[in-house]
Amino acid sequence: MSKGKLIVFEGIDGSGKSTQIELLFQQIGTWVDKSRTFSSTLLGSKVEDILKKVKPSKEVEALLFAAARLECYRNVIKPCLNVGSTVICDRYLMDAYAYSCNSMTGVSDDYIYKINMNYRSPDITFLLDMDPRLSLDRLDRPKDHYEKEDFLKSVREQYLIMVASKELYFKDQNWIVLDGSQPVDVIQSLVWEEVEKIL
Repeated sequence: MSKGKLIVFEGIDGSGKSTQIELLFQQIGTWVDKSRTFSSTLLGSKVEDILKKVKPSKEVEALLFAAARLECYRNVIKPCLNVGSTVICDRYLMDAYAYSCNSMTGVSDDYIYKINMNYRSPDITFLLDMDPRLSLDRLDRPKDHYEKEDFLKSVREQYLIMVASKELYFKDQNWIVLDGSQPVDVIQSLVWEEVEKIL
């Protein structure tokens, strides 16, 4: 059996990733799994709980997220891909750079690269891009410390820098940038148009 396809959705909080992942999951229908990089394993859930109570340095925070990401990759994502399942992932590797290496956090991309090595490149990475003011208006739950307009603006800027970059870290992502403020059905149609090419 051939290896499965890895489809990744990236973007700031409130950009519509979860909605599009669920729609695509239903549309593909068979041999497909969903993964949330930071809550698909017990370790990932514990890391999220820890960071609600403790505010470590940005480098330590990145290490904790790297541990959760690696646990998810080895125990959830990679086994599914190896048996031929398609995996739709809510954030994967590029969010490590977007959330840690932006202008407000300032962690070096070399550091993030060293603690997040040996991951398979996605077949497609969708970036749902939108203005943080609009994305925050969509969130109908209490906002965490990442969900501030200034911070999300810097994260968005970092994502767009990565899309344009020719550096080793980012060149194999097969980025598809979509305007996340468009109607849900319009985005769904654009996503499916690209996914059909690889299935």
